[in-house]
Formats: sequence, C-alpha cells, structure tokens
Amino acid sequence: MSIFFQQIPEDATLRIPFTTNNTSGGATAPSSPFEAADVTIYKNGSASQKATTNGLTMTSPFDSTTGLHLLEIDTSVDTGDSGFWTEGADYIVVLNPDETVAGQAVVDVLAVFRLGPTINAVQFEWSLKATEGDILQLAVWLDRDGQTVDIDALDAAATCDITIREHGAAIGAPLYTFNLSAGTASHYEDKRFEYEYQNPSDDDPLFTSNREFDIEVILTINGVTYERNFSRIVW
Repeated sequence: MSIFFQQIPEDATLRIPFTTNNTSGGATAPSSPFEAADVTIYKNGSASQKATTNGLTMTSPFDSTTGLHLLEIDTSVDTGDSGFWTEGADYIVVLNPDETVAGQAVVDVLAVFRLGPTINAVQFEWSLKATEGDILQLAVWLDRDGQTVDIDALDAAATCDITIREHGAAIGAPLYTFNLSAGTASHYEDKRFEYEYQNPSDDDPLFTSNREFDIEVILTINGVTYERNFSRIVW
C-alpha cells in the first residue's frame, strides 16, 4: 500500500514504513533483508532514476519484527545526485528488490511525495516592562515550516538587527537600532534573540499611546539573511 505524503519540506528526512506478507496476508520476511539498493526513486514521471543510494537508509527488519521494514530518505543529501532533489518536483518511491517474498518476485510503490519549499518566517514581539514605558523588551526568532529554529545551533555568530522608526519618518532616521549577537549570552536565550533596553531618561518614555511605528528585523545566519518588516505597529 502506497503512502501519499503530499508535500514535504526541502531537505527533510522522509520515513516510510512498509510490510511484507504472504498470499494469505500473514507477515513474512523476504528471502534476505532488504537493502537501500532495492529502492528506486523516480522524479517527475521520468524513467530516469536516482543514481545512487546516498541518503537512503533501509532497516530490514525494523525493530526485529518479522515483515516490518523502514526506509529513510534524507533529501538534504545530493552527493552523486546533484540536482535530483529540487523544490516543486514530484517523486515516486518503488521497492524493486532482488530478494523474493514468500517465493515470489515483488514490486511495490512505497510512497509518492512532492518536495515543497521551506517556509521561513521571522517572528517578532515587543512589550514595555514598566507602566511608564521606559523599559523596552524585544524578542525575535525564526520559524521554519512552523517549528522554531535553534539559531545558535546553526550559527553561533548569527546576528539580529532591529530598526524602529516612527511611521512616516524619513528612511535613515530611526528612533532606535539594536544589533544583537547569538554569541552574546544576554542577547540569546531559548532559541530567541531577547533584549531589554532601558531608556536613559525616565522623563522621555520610549513609546506613548496613539503613535505608530515601523519595525525592520534582519536575521543573518551562516551568511544568509532573513528579513521581515512590520508596519504601523500601534501601542
């Protein structure tokens, strides 16, 4: 029975469990354990196959259970298959082993999937710690396909630049600019850039009611920038 995964993120690892059975439906082992070489992967309906088994891991049997197997496909690995894994392409995964099952040659479509784009979203939140509005709290993080990324684990030198302007103010006239680094303990915690700014003048609150602000956030991770702009934020 095929598994239709629809769309999976680029560079994701796909895990495909499958079983082998005899003609009566009972679980049975193949004549010898399956290997990664027993799998063929086709792209976009072409008869051209993935050239190598790089990135494929076959566990047969899985968990020492007769008739249960697990295939893992790491789409981030393209060694020997440059250009095979591409965003927007469709793939068919076929089991075509030299082993037999219950004395019979077998061919089975294990899975069908599309490799989709990785969706990165820069997230931002801010708040005022004191009622008089003199301590600004900032937090920035990166979501990838809905999961929060541990930026520091990817790049200990990652940076976060935050620019806050009064809405309608000329470009180049920011109210505040904050330059944060993942390598600075006071700037990064629990997968987020976090920072508190104390206004040096208690008589001049940072933000007051009925004002609008534009905020630009730029994350730089391993030389790649992720940018997001927030417009007309109102207290």
